[in-house]
Amino acid sequence: MNNTPTIVVADGHLHLYPAYDIKAVFRHLIQNLDRLSGQACVTNPALPANTSAFTEPETAGNRIYKLAFLAESREHDFFRRLQGQDVSIAGQGLEALCGPSPICLTVSLREVGQVCLVAGRQIVTRERLEILGLAMRAKIPDGLPARDVIQKVVEAGGIPVLAWSPGKWLFARGRLAHDLIASDQAKVLRLGDTSLRPMLWPEPRLMQLARARGLAVIPGSDPLPLAGEERFAGAYGFICRSAFDPSQPAASIGHMLAGSAAAAAILPVGARRGTLTVARRLYQLRTTNIA
Repeated sequence: MNNTPTIVVADGHLHLYPAYDIKAVFRHLIQNLDRLSGQACVTNPALPANTSAFTEPETAGNRIYKLAFLAESREHDFFRRLQGQDVSIAGQGLEALCGPSPICLTVSLREVGQVCLVAGRQIVTRERLEILGLAMRAKIPDGLPARDVIQKVVEAGGIPVLAWSPGKWLFARGRLAHDLIASDQAKVLRLGDTSLRPMLWPEPRLMQLARARGLAVIPGSDPLPLAGEERFAGAYGFICRSAFDPSQPAASIGHMLAGSAAAAAILPVGARRGTLTVARRLYQLRTTNIA
């Protein structure tokens, strides 16, 4: 693997929904990740502020790559549609090229740039926890026990992430989340943060516990299935300085997010919103009839 030092700028929890203008979501995603790369440059001033995934030359021995990790629910497969050049979402300046790995697409938007889109799934467990299977194509059914879902994600070659969601880590589910973090499965588990956690809210106790135990916390935008939510894509994520080989993205992603080193290397960047903004978004979700 190419061990050239790189800065990875990523959205760790991206959704694509039928309500979205697909061009708009990628425009916002790429532009927002460009802004986050500016925060990477603050930590390393030698880096250029505006870069394109997999295409920029080295600068002072470093490069910046932009990634977005999909977390698609059981009824959606936008990755496959983009891969198959679905005419209803392709064209008009949007181009999706397969590879260099079966789990990756390079999505380009004319005059904006490009991003590496990484396949992944979101699974709702029997206990109504949300577990992401990042960097994998396999579909795992909803409704299985959380421990079984984690095992199936690993068997499918994915990266299991226990995702925070408003109210999901309280009471019995909170105790289960604690048990998972304390179990042997913690060796393969990561936790997920989201822009739906209001800006002034403290980091949840379970995230603090996970960090103390060496588990990585992966931030992402987690936009809602509502028209207009496209603007949040890429607005919250992480930067990570790691050896990243664009010719072997799957192996590079696994290495980047593995072990206790990932917990220290992943730096949250971007903006979460205030309590009122988040509450308004969630209220709109509850009162909107989504087909």
